[in-house]
Amino acid sequence: MRQELRARLGKLSIFQSSEPRTLDIVERFARVKTYEPGAIVCMQGDMQSPLMLVLSGQLRACSISPDGREIQVGTADAGTCAGEAPIITNTPSPVHILATDRCVVALLSREHARQVFADPEVMRAINLRLAEKLTHLVRSTSDQGVQRAASRISAIIADALDDNGGDCTVALKLPNQSLIAARARVSRETVSRELATLQRRGIIMKEGRCIFVRDPATLRSTLN
Repeated sequence: MRQELRARLGKLSIFQSSEPRTLDIVERFARVKTYEPGAIVCMQGDMQSPLMLVLSGQLRACSISPDGREIQVGTADAGTCAGEAPIITNTPSPVHILATDRCVVALLSREHARQVFADPEVMRAINLRLAEKLTHLVRSTSDQGVQRAASRISAIIADALDDNGGDCTVALKLPNQSLIAARARVSRETVSRELATLQRRGIIMKEGRCIFVRDPATLRSTLN
C-alpha cells in the first residue's frame, strides 16, 4: 500500500524532480482521504489548513459572498496540489476547498509541508504553479474589467434610446466621446473601441456624431 502511495505521489507535478527524502516525508506523514462530491476539504479561515495533494478527481477553491453566493476562484486537478500559498505566508486559508467530484487527496500538515518546501526543486515547481495562477487571475480580472466597461457604455446608449421612446428610427445624439468616457469611468480610447465593436456587430450604425440602434435587444443583452 505504501509503495503504491509513493508511486502515485511521485507522479504529482511538484515532486517530478524532488529528492527521495522529500517523498519519504510525504509518504510517512500524509493522511490519504477520499471525498465525495461537494465535501469540504478545507474551510476558509483555517489557520491550520493543510497542503492538499490531489491524487485523483478535482478540488475547487471558492469564497462565499455576503449574500451567500458561491464564487469560484480556481481548481486543482489530479496531479497538482492546493493550499500551498497560505502555508508559505503563514496565513489562514483565504478560501473554502471542496471536492468537485469523488476524489482522493493526500493531506500534509503545515509542519511537514514546510519540511517538503525545503526541497529547492519542490519550491521551484510551486513557484511556477503560483505564477501560472497569478497570470490566470490577472487575465480573468482584465477580461471582467473590459466586460464591465462595455456594459457601462452600452447602458449610456440604451438610456438615450429610452429617452427617445425606444424608437430605433430616431438618430441619437450622444455626448462627445470624452463625456461618455467620464460617465462610463473609462478612457476615451475604450469608448472609441467599444463603439466600433458595436458597429461592426451591426448593433448600432454611426452617421457622423449620430447613432442609430439597429439591434436594441442585443444592445440590452450586453448590460447583464
